Amino acid sequence: MTTDQADLTPPPIKVVTVHLKDGAELLARFQSTGHRDEIFVPEALDSGVGEIVLLDFYFDHSGYAFRVSGEVISRRLTRSENLSPGARIALSREDEAPIRQMILAHARGQDIEYRPRTGVRVLCRFPVRVIHRRPARGEVVDLSPGGARVVGVDPAPLGSELELKLYPPGTLFALSIVGKVVWERADPAAMGVEFRLDKPRLKKKIRDLCDRLAEEV
Repeated sequence: MTTDQADLTPPPIKVVTVHLKDGAELLARFQSTGHRDEIFVPEALDSGVGEIVLLDFYFDHSGYAFRVSGEVISRRLTRSENLSPGARIALSREDEAPIRQMILAHARGQDIEYRPRTGVRVLCRFPVRVIHRRPARGEVVDLSPGGARVVGVDPAPLGSELELKLYPPGTLFALSIVGKVVWERADPAAMGVEFRLDKPRLKKKIRDLCDRLAEEV
């Protein structure tokens, strides 16, 4: 790589780790202005206004973890009265709206489900081979055209890209899908994988599988 090429390489996106003792702590930081969601993050104080960051939320009371992206829109550098220093971050990516809704539901103590905008969610149970660093076998217990809940394997880190080889009932060959981890839980082990479906034929296969599984429930 030449010096000029190195200068053109974008810097890596900063990951900000946020540990929350419970859901009430997240709700106290969160605000919805109607056209976008915002959250105050003291842990992002060293991020600049306009910077894009990845927020990894870890709920200590439940073991769940989630990742969303956001843009720093303001910073408070000094403490005033009961307000601590930190950064206000806008969470406005439309494609991440389902995971934000899932985070809020979990913070409110509701049963959570990750339902992407693409279609219905189907409860199911069939084997899956997870390929990330080293292969592992688990089960898919929740499937939609946009993602899956995988249990029985140690979750990959938030944001990790991995490959799933699905073995649904009634099929002779595995269905291979690439996705990324958007939430995870350590005990009992589980993770939510959002599919990356670049080919129309693969999208149709997943939709058809969801429809077939829904009929069998």
